[in-house]
Amino acid sequence: MFNYEEGHMTTANTLLKVEELSIGFETFEGRANVVADASIEVARGEAVGLVGESGCGKTITAKAILGTLPQPPAKISSGRILLAGTDLLALTPQERREFARHFSFIPQDPMSSLNPVFTVGDQLVNVVLWRGKPDFGLGRYIVSRRQRAEVNQAILESKEMLRKVNIPDTERILSNYPNQLSGGMRQRVLIAMALLGEPSMIIADEPGTGLDVSIQDQILDLIKSRVSEEDISVIFITHDLGVARRICDRIYVMYAGTVVEVAETRFLFSSTKHPYTTGLLQSVPKVTGKMGKGIPGNIPDYYHPPRGCRFHPRCPHRMDVCDKQRPPLQQLPEEKCEHKVSCFLYQESV
Repeated sequence: MFNYEEGHMTTANTLLKVEELSIGFETFEGRANVVADASIEVARGEAVGLVGESGCGKTITAKAILGTLPQPPAKISSGRILLAGTDLLALTPQERREFARHFSFIPQDPMSSLNPVFTVGDQLVNVVLWRGKPDFGLGRYIVSRRQRAEVNQAILESKEMLRKVNIPDTERILSNYPNQLSGGMRQRVLIAMALLGEPSMIIADEPGTGLDVSIQDQILDLIKSRVSEEDISVIFITHDLGVARRICDRIYVMYAGTVVEVAETRFLFSSTKHPYTTGLLQSVPKVTGKMGKGIPGNIPDYYHPPRGCRFHPRCPHRMDVCDKQRPPLQQLPEEKCEHKVSCFLYQESV
């Protein structure tokens, strides 16, 4: 599991470090500056949440980490993505493919993320056969499928992983096509596929979207238990703060492509600092049945983002300086554990 030294994550224990990442998209209307100087750290065996409204750049950041951004139209204009000290953005495409084995991705849509023309068994077995082989071409694939010993071992691994994700009757499930499974079953299959890849890190993009509450709870428990038992790092993307609170050790709050607050989960909810984070918490419906207050306004136009702090047009505490400068993400001096905020309300020099 991850360790903290005097309330801060130790550098030696850092698996992933994203430094001042900026991403834009070239379109007919101009350049959309979606992600601006975002920085994220994930320790080994740590579950980190990436939260914010839809359209705030969470998935784009994740795709940049995975190396799946469509370039063009996307362009990473600055920043570094360090995996165990290696800058992934400085690698050649061939070298990047070799590092891809360290990642697994759980998409948010289980209905369309599995190939409908192959059985579940074929897709799980293929993950095992392709594991750790970035240049596994068609010829080698055909040869490997004819190696009965390898295929049988892959089937055994697939069955065992399905049992670990609480799927019964593995023999039948392996022979089923995706359309024969429920949404919850498909999501569990996707989690099984992610774990079969033996990754160092899993990026889960809203894995409970579209599922009923009971199934979502089971999936969250499943991911949390696998992280704990396998010592895997996780980036959990969600707009649901309740979900993030349940599964994450630390949370990064993103607004309009920028990180505005980061803290250990317990401190983020007990000592919220940034006005945007406060607005998100106030937007959550109450147990009493009352609706949340919400945040006035909308996410800014990425073609012409606001100067300075991107949240200031919607902020109830905005000051003149907010329109001129972007506040740095800084550690709060009074906090004993990591708690960083990008807001001039907490800058002594303002």
